[in-house]
Amino acid sequence: MNNLQRVGAVVTGILMLITGSILFWFPEEGTYIVAFILAAALFLMGAQLLIYYFTMARRMVGGKSVLLLGIFLLDFCAFTVTILDEPGVMIMMYLVGWHAFSGLVDLLRAREARTHRGAWKLKALTGVVKICIAAACTIHWSNMPVLTLIYSIGLCYAAIARIISAFRKTEVVYIQ
Repeated sequence: MNNLQRVGAVVTGILMLITGSILFWFPEEGTYIVAFILAAALFLMGAQLLIYYFTMARRMVGGKSVLLLGIFLLDFCAFTVTILDEPGVMIMMYLVGWHAFSGLVDLLRAREARTHRGAWKLKALTGVVKICIAAACTIHWSNMPVLTLIYSIGLCYAAIARIISAFRKTEVVYIQ
């Protein structure tokens, strides 16, 4: 991670902390804020993948998968924008699915890092926290303010983990 990426990670973490604290203090309007954040994140990820495809990936092996993923994310963003009037349960279903899937991926990455003698503890902790957030959201499915509070706590944790990882020294493997 170079210095510009570290600064970007810290700024993103601070913005996530601010958003998480806003959601924590205003949980009634939280579903609209979460829906907007989700739509914006999907749009940015889709646009980033499309730009990456048109600049580099179209000449790479597997470049079409980057194109298809970018189009899929933009389509998912458009669908999310159409349900912004009644976000409620649909948005929380997105978030539960996302947290469960990314928590599982983080646990698998931590397992892989542990077998290769890498830094795995923070990845494993992040995965466990994401799966716990998904489980807590599943338990409190009908209470939207509680779901918003759970999401805001998870967002603050993810922000702190991002800031911590920005200040860690990266391992560089030199091939001789």
